Amino acid sequence: MSRDVHKTQETQDDARAEWKARIRPTLLAAVSLCLIVAALLLSLPDALHPASEGRLRSASLSSAAQNADTSGHAEGIADVSETRDGQAAGPAQGSEQKADKSQAEEADSRAAAASSQAPAASEETPPQASETSSSRPALVRIRIVVDASSGGGGLLADTSLTFEPGASAYDALVGTGLSVNAQDSVYGIYVSAIGGYAADPSQSSTSGWTYTINGADPGRSAARAELSDGDTVRWTYSY
Repeated sequence: MSRDVHKTQETQDDARAEWKARIRPTLLAAVSLCLIVAALLLSLPDALHPASEGRLRSASLSSAAQNADTSGHAEGIADVSETRDGQAAGPAQGSEQKADKSQAEEADSRAAAASSQAPAASEETPPQASETSSSRPALVRIRIVVDASSGGGGLLADTSLTFEPGASAYDALVGTGLSVNAQDSVYGIYVSAIGGYAADPSQSSTSGWTYTINGADPGRSAARAELSDGDTVRWTYSY
C-alpha cells in the first residue's frame, strides 16, 4: 500500500514538472510579445496620437506652473526673512543714525559760530588769490641805454627788459646781448669794453665806460647796484 502511494506521489511530481516545462516558456513568450507591442505603440509618430501629445503638453504646463508656484513661495519666504532681519536691525540702525545726526548738528553749529566770528572776505580779492600773488615774486621792468656816441658808435642799445627782483645794473647790460668785457677788481666788477668799444688810457685818463641809474651815479660796482621796477640804466662811453 505504501509503495502505491509513493508511486502516485512521484507520478504527480513528474506531471507538475512536465507542466512547468511546457507552460513557462509559453508565458515568457507571451509577456515578451506584450512588451514588444507596447514599445512599438510608444514609438509610433506623434501625428497618430494627438491625444497623447495634448496630454504631454498639459502635463508639462502643469509642471511648469508648479515650479513657478514653488519658486514664488520660496521667494516669498526669503522676502519675509529679509523683512524680519530688517526689522531686527532697524532699532540698531536707528540709534546709529540718531547719533550721527546729533554729531552733524553739533558740527554745523560750531561751523556757524566760527563763521559768525570770522571777518567777511572781500569779493574782489579772494584769500587764495592774494596768497598766490604774494608767493610769486613781482618782476621788474628796466630800460637800458648803451651810448657810444663819443667814440663814433652812436646808440648801441636802447631797450626795455624784464628781470626778477634782485637784478643788478651789470645784469641789465648783459641782457642787451652786446659783447661785454669785464674784470674783477678791489672795488667789484669793472667793465672795460662794450660792443668792441674799450677804454684807451693813451687818449685820456677818464677813457672808458661809466653808468648811471635814473641819471645818478650809484657810487658802487654795477654788479652790486640792485635795480627796481621802472629804473633806467644808462651806460656811456668816454673816449
